[in-house]
Parts: sequence; structure tokens; C-alpha cells
Amino acid sequence: MKNESLCSVEEFNEPGKKVFEIEGLEILLIHADGEYFAVDNICPHAKTRLISGRVEDGTLTCSNHGACFDLKNGSIRLDRVDEDLLEQIDVDNLPFGPLKTYPLHIENGMIVVQL
Repeated sequence: MKNESLCSVEEFNEPGKKVFEIEGLEILLIHADGEYFAVDNICPHAKTRLISGRVEDGTLTCSNHGACFDLKNGSIRLDRVDEDLLEQIDVDNLPFGPLKTYPLHIENGMIVVQL
């Protein structure tokens, strides 16, 4: 596994989202609820860039179709999905998997992601 510094904590001390491209991957760094999360920027459901998604209560919601993902482990949050989307999908046989997440830590004031 490889560690990559994304930015300093000082540069990203306000809640929000930033995209970093590393070795052809688009990593979405999220600062929410006093924590940092690193996930793929591409939704596994709709292939939409998640930078435009909504972050709320530990969940990232895709702006395209409303798929919801847990920020800590990338699992699909069916309890947070809009009812219209739930009616369109077979929840026992989902056509998409979880969102890829990346471990990260703070080292010498830098946010470091593990690829």
C-alpha cells in the first residue's frame, strides 16, 4: 500500500469537499462533522462525480439518482435512499456495489490517504 499526502489540515480546516487526482484515480476528500473521509469521486451506481453530492449525518448522497453511501465504509445506506429510487431497484439484488473508501490519517499536519 502506498501513502499519498493530499493537503494540509490547515488548507482544509472548513467542512467541505475537494477532489484530488492520484495515479488516474479521482479521490474525493470530505471534511464533515469534524472528521475526514476519502472515497472514490465516481458513484458506483450512476457513474456521476460525487463532488456535487450532499453530505449529511455520515452519508454521501449522489446528486444524480440519490444513491446513499456511508462515509466510513462505503456501504449502501438503504435507510437513507429516497423512496422513489427504492421503488425502482430490487433491494435484495442491487445492480451496484459499495462506494470505494480509502483509509487516511493525519501525519505532521498533512492529510494522508492510503492507496
